[in-house]
Amino acid sequence: MDSVLSNQRVSSYAELTLSPQFKRQWHSGYQGIKAGRQDKHAVAKLLHEQLPATGLRVYALDTTIWPHPRARTLNGLVYEYNATLSKGQAVISKAHVYSGLCWVPQRKGSWALPLSMRRMPVTSTAVSMGVAQVKQFIRQRGAVSDDTIDIIASDGHYGTHLYLSAFKDEEQLGAITRLRCDRVLTGPPPAYSGRGRPSIHGKRFAFKEAETWWEPDKQDQFEDAYHGQVDLQAWRQLHTKQDATTPFTVIRAQIHQERTVKKWPRAIWLAYIGPELTICQVWECFDHRWAIEIVFTQMTKEGIFTIGVGRNHVADFDLVVVNDNTVNEQLNQLAALSKVKGVEDRLKSLAKVLNVLRQLEQVKLLLGLGFQLAQLMAQTGLRLNQFAALALKLVRPMTSAR
Repeated sequence: MDSVLSNQRVSSYAELTLSPQFKRQWHSGYQGIKAGRQDKHAVAKLLHEQLPATGLRVYALDTTIWPHPRARTLNGLVYEYNATLSKGQAVISKAHVYSGLCWVPQRKGSWALPLSMRRMPVTSTAVSMGVAQVKQFIRQRGAVSDDTIDIIASDGHYGTHLYLSAFKDEEQLGAITRLRCDRVLTGPPPAYSGRGRPSIHGKRFAFKEAETWWEPDKQDQFEDAYHGQVDLQAWRQLHTKQDATTPFTVIRAQIHQERTVKKWPRAIWLAYIGPELTICQVWECFDHRWAIEIVFTQMTKEGIFTIGVGRNHVADFDLVVVNDNTVNEQLNQLAALSKVKGVEDRLKSLAKVLNVLRQLEQVKLLLGLGFQLAQLMAQTGLRLNQFAALALKLVRPMTSAR
């Protein structure tokens, strides 16, 4: 604790152990983390206590990466698309992938409260990890009041029946996720004709083929302060061919309809499953999710959650909520590097001391020669000017000989 208080900024545990106030061994910090355990239930309870007790609560679910471009022996690394560094081109980075579920308090805000941050194993996918986090969220939130509705907004890679099916039996929990613009769904099955097996699929509904659309069940137009004129269309009871037991509502959203036709942004498609809400409310819930992009950007900055210096070290987000593995291979690598650095510093200090001693020996030698010369002059009775004249006489023949 004295080491922490005496340092204004500590970027790593190895740096903390180098403080003069640190009375233990260099690896004591790592041993303390390895031996420690987090009370995950207490931390989760504390985070959920920060949520509003009633009303519509919106959450965002997404993944982010922590690049390790120079790591060679770090476990769990995958090659993942890096949207931050793309700049119009595809960039693949070697990184750890994290999945985060955050509460977003306001629309168009820049802050969100992380409730669950998990590092994805190599064998896992974003959808499977997202489903696991949703189920964990359901267990942790417990019983809620009748006027409380929780909506989880997510991006396009969650737009599958595997993810949406996790919400079909929940009464006060819903999900809205983006869908690919080339999806093909089916409508509700027709009435049973009395012959053969009942149909489980209805008419074909292709997003890119407007002739396959039927009249929307709901439609709304309104002015938005940020998106201008918004046009929403909703079709109920659509499903995928892979899972006819999970029907959901499809919403087609177009923004900035006040612009000229050539400048209209491309329409986006959304899937919603959950409690009864207006399509305007569903659209606003999806608009909440952009705050998580800012939060993830701040998390991956140097010095925020890093255990080490710079982006090439491991960020253990699970120190917040979930993971028993609070120490990984990178900490051991940092510990070894810190030990080598300490040895190098000691060798440099020793070299400086030896250099000073060598200089002192040279001074001592010069002083000894001076005393011996003075004694010799005293014994021969020569004065300093006579000694100088004698030296000049000896030098002149040598120079003339040359």
